[in-house]
Amino acid sequence: MLLNFFPFSVYREKVGLDDKTRKTFESIIAEQFAATGKEEDNPLETWVGGMHGMLSLHLADEFQPLVRELPKHLKSYMTQMGYISKDLEIFVTRSWGTYGMANDSITQHRHTSSALSIAYYVSLPEGSANISFHTEAHQNEPIRGLFLENLRNQVQDPANAFSAINASIEVNEDDLVIFPSHMLHGVLPGSQNAPRVSIAADTLFLTKTVTNSEKILPPVSNWKNVSW
Repeated sequence: MLLNFFPFSVYREKVGLDDKTRKTFESIIAEQFAATGKEEDNPLETWVGGMHGMLSLHLADEFQPLVRELPKHLKSYMTQMGYISKDLEIFVTRSWGTYGMANDSITQHRHTSSALSIAYYVSLPEGSANISFHTEAHQNEPIRGLFLENLRNQVQDPANAFSAINASIEVNEDDLVIFPSHMLHGVLPGSQNAPRVSIAADTLFLTKTVTNSEKILPPVSNWKNVSW
């Protein structure tokens, strides 16, 4: 018998936005893509609006149908994770679009200045890749780093879920995904014949009042600008 602890959990739920609203999202992100184009030195990298300074979708009127749904889903995620405090405030700090064609990918990365990451799937044509996750510190490693070596097929079955270092989840249009931002994540190449379009967002936690927490920032009212 195996007893399993310390899971990594990903939230995935439908938002319920209609096709017309998602088409509006897609059109705006497509316009942003057209205005900047692909990076010439990395033609197979998915276009990411944030890399071009386009980080404010959450402030645009057209995206408010999605923004208005975020509190409900964030509350659901936090409740299921066991957070019972009502003293937290969650802010979306930035959000951007992604626009990928066949064979495009997003290299595994983490968002070090964010608490929770959010992804919303606007358009996923047939053949679109799923979001993938990667761990560098597997709880079941008998020797630290063993599962990352190129010996996996020799000493450990790479298909065994209890020692997997990579995992992907199937996503569909109108899905909202929430997960801790420190987790490595990316998108593998797809085979779609039309753009794969999504919206990503970063968040920040603040306490509503000044507390003794060293992990969560105090409210903005406690901040003072000392820039030069």
